[in-house]
Amino acid sequence: MLLGYKYLNQIKSLNLPEIISSYGIQVKHSGNSSYQALCPFHNDIHPSLSISQKRDGVWLWHCFGCGAKGTAIDFLMRKEGISFKDAYKRLIDRVEPGVNNDLAPYTECPASGNSVFNSR
Repeated sequence: MLLGYKYLNQIKSLNLPEIISSYGIQVKHSGNSSYQALCPFHNDIHPSLSISQKRDGVWLWHCFGCGAKGTAIDFLMRKEGISFKDAYKRLIDRVEPGVNNDLAPYTECPASGNSVFNSR
């Protein structure tokens, strides 16, 4: 069983404004499921980071200043300078605490180039 795919949508549905706020970034509500913030990836003086939740529950972020974008995994990878594997492990603890103990070494998925994890 591929743990990567089992938990990936749950990780993408984590409250992204809460995750971004945990880095001391002020996130302001700007609509139904939309938020804005100063982008931490460039010298931003006007909020250019848009955070929104899609109908399927997935949270996405996009900076209209520098073009950075992605999901919670991408945010952690960029903000912390960590690998997909490490970002995945940090976020999966928010979905299901203790599941990291079951993660085997990760491998590359040859078809997509994305990192996935196999359970033991």
